[in-house]
Amino acid sequence: MVHSSLLEWKPISERIIKARYNSAFAKLSVTVCYAPTEDAEDEEKDIFYDELQASVDETPSHDVLNAKVGVDN
Repeated sequence: MVHSSLLEWKPISERIIKARYNSAFAKLSVTVCYAPTEDAEDEEKDIFYDELQASVDETPSHDVLNAKVGVDN
């Protein structure tokens, strides 16, 4: 079960949450986010991307980290 493999979860902001799982072969860090739209103020976008980058930077180097970005995902 996914619930039993959850090691930790951490809300980063209103737009970002991070979870870490123990899988059969490696630890898996998942960051889920909802980015500001193009119409948002530049400051709001800058804060969001700074928080997202900090979340990625704190991910242990041996964890699996993957991302999908874009309007079609």
